[in-house]
Amino acid sequence: SWKVVFAHLLDKRFFCKIDRIEHDPPRLFLDPSVHRLLPPAFEEGEEYEGLVVNCADYGVFLDLGYHFGWRSGSHVALFHVSALKKRGLELHTIKPGDLLRVTYFGINPEGYIQIETPFEMPPGRPLIDESLVGQVIAVQVLRDEASGKNNFVAEGGIEGRMPVTKHQYHAGPSMKKAIREALRQLPDGCTIRCEVTGISYKRGSGLLLRWVASDWMAAGQNQAPLNPD
Repeated sequence: SWKVVFAHLLDKRFFCKIDRIEHDPPRLFLDPSVHRLLPPAFEEGEEYEGLVVNCADYGVFLDLGYHFGWRSGSHVALFHVSALKKRGLELHTIKPGDLLRVTYFGINPEGYIQIETPFEMPPGRPLIDESLVGQVIAVQVLRDEASGKNNFVAEGGIEGRMPVTKHQYHAGPSMKKAIREALRQLPDGCTIRCEVTGISYKRGSGLLLRWVASDWMAAGQNQAPLNPD
């Protein structure tokens, strides 16, 4: 997607810190995790313009982050071939880089952006306020005695998941290993600061969380800025 998106990022300003410098050849490696994105301002039933970033046999993928100039990050949704036909569009006429307008209908039960067709929420799965996305919130760490694993619970009892992936932390294998180890050593009952990066309805409603960088780095150096509950 980068070749498509890059042209639309020119002249936009993002804040990073220098992660490391290599001299042969000279290269700067930047950590963008310090940049604070705005919460997405989507409203159900409203139309938004998306940038086509990829095409498949079953539809096209749109980045609705284009509509907001990526001020709230990237928000990719599938525009299914069946919905394309309802709009009078043919899949073979669309290519990466095209702009299409679509109607937004929220986050579906699988945790993906739903466009064009409203979804029905299965009973027992309450919707989570989307304005939480992009916010830094307090999360309590609760250890499951049976499994020994930590659970993460936000205010109001909303459960969260802490996936340690390159997409969440923009980090290499060694850094991800350090983050996992720091998470594993968190004491039962402590409170950490996390950024809400998304909402997932897989395995029940929950938040996707990213541990704030300054906190997990300090924890990894045995300087854990944790607040006992």
